Amino acid sequence: MKTESLAGNKYFLLFTDDFSRMSWVYFLRQKSESFKYFRKFKALVEKQSGKALKFLRTDRGGEFTSKDFDAFCDERGIRRQLTASYTPEQNGVAERKNRTVVEMARSMLKQKGMPDSFWAEGVATVVYILNLSPTKVVWNETPYEAWFGNKPSPPGIENLKRTTRSEHGHVPRRRFPIEGEDTSSLVMFAGDPISVNEAMAKEEWRVAMQEDLSAIQRNQTWELVDLPNGKNLITLKWIFKTKFLADGSIQKHKARLVVRGFTQQKGIDYEETFSPVARFETVRIILAVATQEQWKIHQFDVKLTFLNEELKEEVYVTQPPSFESNTKPNKVLRLRKALYGLKQAPRAWYSKIDDFFHKNGFEKSQHEPTLYIKRQGTQDYGIWFSKTEDFRLKGYTDSDWAGSVDDMRSTSGNCFTLGTAVISWSSKKQASVALSSTEAEYVAAAAASCQAVWLRRILKDVGHEQVKLTIIKCDNKSAVLLARNLIYHGRTKHIEIKHHYIRELIANGEVQLEECQSDEQIADVLTKSLPRVKHEELTTQLGVSTLE
Repeated sequence: MKTESLAGNKYFLLFTDDFSRMSWVYFLRQKSESFKYFRKFKALVEKQSGKALKFLRTDRGGEFTSKDFDAFCDERGIRRQLTASYTPEQNGVAERKNRTVVEMARSMLKQKGMPDSFWAEGVATVVYILNLSPTKVVWNETPYEAWFGNKPSPPGIENLKRTTRSEHGHVPRRRFPIEGEDTSSLVMFAGDPISVNEAMAKEEWRVAMQEDLSAIQRNQTWELVDLPNGKNLITLKWIFKTKFLADGSIQKHKARLVVRGFTQQKGIDYEETFSPVARFETVRIILAVATQEQWKIHQFDVKLTFLNEELKEEVYVTQPPSFESNTKPNKVLRLRKALYGLKQAPRAWYSKIDDFFHKNGFEKSQHEPTLYIKRQGTQDYGIWFSKTEDFRLKGYTDSDWAGSVDDMRSTSGNCFTLGTAVISWSSKKQASVALSSTEAEYVAAAAASCQAVWLRRILKDVGHEQVKLTIIKCDNKSAVLLARNLIYHGRTKHIEIKHHYIRELIANGEVQLEECQSDEQIADVLTKSLPRVKHEELTTQLGVSTLE
């Protein structure tokens, strides 16, 4: 955390039991204290459960891979499960719990206007609440009940009361009646139904199901037919979701009829499934250009998105559960239009919206299939775009030679700014081991040049063609010379041919690799850990700032 807690702590360490999802939190002044608190945690949970700790899954942070930590686990037979680099999904339970805790704690402090120094109290409260809240992982129990085997007694809400103290004399309320006092009501939420039978038992869900079914029927999505011989029959399923307002009150009960797409057979029920998705770089380019040109930005949502396009394939599904026809119970439904869950549904919708845009005078970008252009005349941190006279595409490339302790491969990093802020960035481990820092920087520069070409073409499509060549800054002189000239052949002849594409781009006048000082290399933030001051300095140069 950027701000120290009231007790002077800057970090929190969260342990989660994989089975029960019970969590324990400790607050640290330094990351190096992790080992000390792990020993306390081990003693606590073994005493509570009467069982020995057998497995510990963490990332490869230095606080978890010290010699003392490893020796302690080895001596006590604790099996370590270290996740691979750049794969946080291997420790999804811990990663998701950390994010949930931070987001809830931040919301609590923001809602009550509390100073950031109360973050530790917020985190402790969130962990307490989550331990007493139902979870899908543990059926019909809270993590507390799954861990201890009994319900909390007393009920477990006594710590949530507000603490007050009296500084003034008390005036009896009967002498000063207050009209229109604020009141609150207790709302109980039992969770979303997980079966049709459970939903049909409640009026609000029956209404929601009927509304969704009526919308599908108005759209003429299907027709009742007999199932032809040899055709695959796909089942349907109801999905239920309760939507809430910002104050926590229930907004509506949403029911959606979906297809069990995993039962479809390729070549019979569908052919092509690919549907393009907008890249974040494209969105940021549009935001940068919109800021420069002072365009208005609008955002909208299309209801029943996948139910608007005619299907080309013959797809047969069962009748909706609990809404079968009384007169034709043996009939099946032939889909005229797509339903949610169909593998080809996204592609069908893309075809529909693509046709709509073309009929309305939009042109699709040749380089970005989700960008349509119509020419008419002439979370704590974000990217701040502002209008500037120097609206040019600029690039930075850097490499951390042999930075990976696991396989000695280097990390390539590059970023591009347009105007006042960054629009594209990448940090990726190289595919092969570089034999020198020059080779590592050269490979990174080659990747950056390819990205520069794509960005230049997108800018041309939106009316901001980069007439001048795009300059890419590199802090390795040898790599710059290697890109400009055929030198060091004996030491670089093994480099893959594809990386020499940068030489062609330089010769054609599209990009130019220029040397810069290391302290001017903005892409440094993408390849290695930096001191806090340096990190904040570079992110500021990228146009990244707090949203306050």
